[in-house]
Amino acid sequence: MNNIHEKKPSDNNVFITIKGNMSQGVGDADIIEFSTEGKWEKLGESHYLTYEESKISGLEGTTTTIKLDDDAMSVMRIGNVNYTMNFAKGAKNFNKYETNYGPLNMGILTNDIKVVFENNRLKGITLDYDMDINGSSIGNNIVDICVN
Repeated sequence: MNNIHEKKPSDNNVFITIKGNMSQGVGDADIIEFSTEGKWEKLGESHYLTYEESKISGLEGTTTTIKLDDDAMSVMRIGNVNYTMNFAKGAKNFNKYETNYGPLNMGILTNDIKVVFENNRLKGITLDYDMDINGSSIGNNIVDICVN
């Protein structure tokens, strides 16, 4: 007999809208926005949001997994592009980004992470961070992720 409260595989399917705003100075901002289907699940104390990248993001052929913990977030990309970015509010993390020309050292200073849950389901993430490559600032990024 089926329990009506049993989770079905489709219960974790979500629709994700990602809007990124990267500014390199006053009046100089690049905005990208795309929507895709993905999966959300909670494993232990962590929440995971996984989706396939698109041509719009420039990362086609790459799977992105966002891992959310209490005070931290990781963005892991595997496929045509492979790297992990770690975020913790008020902390600066360093990550290696592999390119065809060799590795780059990315510095990420997380200004803020906001995670919204509604009825025990992930609804959104706002991430604000400054990034530098090999010690040179490349700007501020604000990423809004809406999960439905």
